Order: sequence, then C-alpha cells, then structure tokens
Amino acid sequence: MSGIDKDRPSPQWIEQIRSRFPCEREIDRILTRKLRLRSGPGFAPVPLDTLCKGVESLIRAQLRAPFEISEARWLSGGASKLQMSFTLAWNRPGAGPERTPMVVRMEPAASIVETSRLREFQLIKAFEGVVPVPPVYWVDAEGEHLPYPALVYGFARGVTKPTRAPTRVSGLGTNFGAELRPLLAPQFVDHLSRIHTRDFGGGGLSAFDVPAPGIQAVEWQLNWWERVWEEDFDEDIPMVRLAAAWMRANMPPVDRLSIVHGDYRNGN
Repeated sequence: MSGIDKDRPSPQWIEQIRSRFPCEREIDRILTRKLRLRSGPGFAPVPLDTLCKGVESLIRAQLRAPFEISEARWLSGGASKLQMSFTLAWNRPGAGPERTPMVVRMEPAASIVETSRLREFQLIKAFEGVVPVPPVYWVDAEGEHLPYPALVYGFARGVTKPTRAPTRVSGLGTNFGAELRPLLAPQFVDHLSRIHTRDFGGGGLSAFDVPAPGIQAVEWQLNWWERVWEEDFDEDIPMVRLAAAWMRANMPPVDRLSIVHGDYRNGN
C-alpha cells in the first residue's frame, strides 16, 4: 500500500481494489464513484437556492403537470446527510390538488459513511404498510439533478423521542419513563420482527443482489467493509487485519436471507 495517494487514486488502483473485494453491484457503484470523485473539488456549502433548483429539475423530469415549491428551509437531523424541507403544490396522481410537505435528503461531498440513496428509496417503498415509514416520491440516484445523490420523501406521523424528554433524538440515553415503556416495548420488537421476516420474493429491490446459498452473503459483507478500510485508512492497524482474517476463516453459512436494519433505535 506504500506510495498510494488515496486522495488522488489512480484508475489502476481503483480497479485493483474492485477486483480484490468483489461485492454487490450497488455497493461497488457507490464506492467506486466515491474514489473517482475523490480528487475533484473539495466540500463546499450547498446554497438553499441551489437545492431548490435541483429539486425542481428532479420533479419536472417526473411530472407533466405544473407544480410549485415553497417554504423551503434547512431541516436539522439526518446525521451526516443534508436535508431540506419544502411544500409541494401539485396535482397528486389519484388524489387531486394538494399541498404536500416533503423533504429532500442528500449526501454531502464528504459523507461520513458512503450509502446508497437508491437502496434507501427502495427499502422505504417496500415497507409501506408493513412498518411506519414516510411516503417516498422520487430518487436522484446518480446526482443528475441535484449536486449529489438524493431522494425526496414525506413525513411519518409521530416524534422520534418523548416530547418532554431533554435528550437527543439519537436514542442514546433516552428515558421513556414508566408510562411509555410498556407501550413502546412491544411495538419496538414487533416492528423489528416485521423487518427481518418480510418476504421480498416479489421484487422491488433491484439495488440488492441475491447471494448464492452458503457463505456468499457473509463474504460480500466482509469484502464491503474491508474494501472501505483499504480505501480510507492512513495507518495500518494489525488488529484490524487479524479481525478480518478471523472472520474470513469463520464465515457461517446463511440459512435464510432477510433484511437487517443495522441501526435500529428510536432515533431511526
């Protein structure tokens, strides 16, 4: 790895990384895109007006009827993502004229964790009516209309923490109190079980590849995160190498494919 300028990775090094760590097509796409853009312009704040114009372009590509965006403002939360709320006045298919509160969720140039807006869009869409999720409307998977990949979705009813609780929405240290705990605990477990037992045999998740029986699903996950480590570390850590080697030597076969949330808490 010596002599590699990871701030300006060469096409040859990018292809070498891709061949060393084969993973799902969508994961390969977003990680390769990250590397190819790494030597480009650095992070710059995105003006609200730029975001509005990008959303207008995205919606215009999807709707033929006239519409109007208003009440645009920055929205807090979203961890490492940029979020803007706005109101869309439109003739909603199947519903007629209405003013709909919406949010555009976009990753910045230097996202903490590289994730797929297309996957996020498809998963939320797939769980409509299964667990409480907001409606999703459009996705700009490649950043063709907005500065970076983004999706547009609505609001789900409710709050992410008790209204009177002086805690953050992350879910860490939230005290629900004796009144809410017995109400929320069954919902918490029920929603998680619905996610993990949902059958997606009917499709709708084209951004996910179906692994072969056996250990391929586990191997893809290991390749994903070992590739991230190789792309980003600036100091080699033997313990990371040891952990990766141990996991590869002990990959368990998968007996059932399911969706794993991965960050299940009240903040999400």
